[in-house]
Amino acid sequence: MNSLEQYKLRRSIVCRRIKMALALAGVTTVGLLFFLSMYSSDSAVPRQRDVPCRLDNIRTQQNFDKKAFAGTWYATMNKVSESSIISTFLSIYDIKIKLTLNSDGNYKILSAGAGLYGYYCPVGDGAAQVIEQSQPERMTAELDTRLGRMLGAKPFWVLKTDYTSYALIYSCWEVTADGRCSPDSTYAGVMQRDKSIKLAPSVLEYFKEACVEEDKLTIINHYNYCNIDKL
Repeated sequence: MNSLEQYKLRRSIVCRRIKMALALAGVTTVGLLFFLSMYSSDSAVPRQRDVPCRLDNIRTQQNFDKKAFAGTWYATMNKVSESSIISTFLSIYDIKIKLTLNSDGNYKILSAGAGLYGYYCPVGDGAAQVIEQSQPERMTAELDTRLGRMLGAKPFWVLKTDYTSYALIYSCWEVTADGRCSPDSTYAGVMQRDKSIKLAPSVLEYFKEACVEEDKLTIINHYNYCNIDKL
């Protein structure tokens, strides 16, 4: 083998080694980038669905039965914002609500109670409308009263109900940049078919997922001051 042939052979070997090194470096780099991307997406930055209290993550009543939910309810507990206009109407009691299912799948609302809307024993009417048919338990409600018109339509979500004894209601009036509900704009309530029955503690635990603490709920008393039996 002459010197020229030896040179070509050495050059060929060097070229193959360089190509192998580049290929190995490429594979290593791609693998490292893939690992880092997986790490950053799984660990460094929390996934949107894992952020607590996001409205997207709040579970509402599955397979909601609109017909079974209709009828008469008594408001027995609520949580309102201390900084809200609603706070001026907190001395309320004897709250009774009647939901009538319309042919269009929405509800007609009749409600009454002492001190409600800033008056004594008024009866207010309104409507609860389903926004998305795929989630009928997530509605908006508006009452045709002075205060109701001032506030406008607000979310009316059924978190949990057994239809025959209780229903847990949730409403968020202001969403933060990260998709959660502003604490000062979080409202919640309990409705019962029979106002005299005490709820099991386990029922109220459903509020925790919506970041509503049980100690923030206040009892709505029923003194039978208002004659609302005909509602």
